[in-house]
Amino acid sequence: MNRDIQKRYFVEAMAKHLPPSAAHLQLLDINGQAGEILSQRRKDIDIQLVESDSVDQWGLDDDSIDAVVAYNIRLETALLNRILQVMRAGGRFTAVFSSEHVSEHYVKLLENHGYVRILVEPAVDDLGVLIRGEKAHTTDNTIDRIQ
Repeated sequence: MNRDIQKRYFVEAMAKHLPPSAAHLQLLDINGQAGEILSQRRKDIDIQLVESDSVDQWGLDDDSIDAVVAYNIRLETALLNRILQVMRAGGRFTAVFSSEHVSEHYVKLLENHGYVRILVEPAVDDLGVLIRGEKAHTTDNTIDRIQ
């Protein structure tokens, strides 16, 4: 299969994991591999691009991003911590790795960095791995939070 077509399938697998949006979804695309493809599926996305190796220079306010996506990046401590800082409460981080396999390692990695509601599953037709983790809400009770 052509690499571009394969990439499209893997990135499109992320679309169902984006949070719903009432207006515009503030999406952070790490290394610029996924946002353009996702914006073709959802017109409510405002994309910001950053590089994974420059987390100290992102220039983003804390709690300003609804979702973060990444395709085939290295998950390092500084990166995972910075993602949590820039995401709003309830924000979702979704990453796809085209040549990796489902593993408990990803669950523990995200848990150890403070992510909640973690999902690890095959990305496309039992190929690759998709991981998703969320930033915890500031309240435990959803009803209290929306009121």
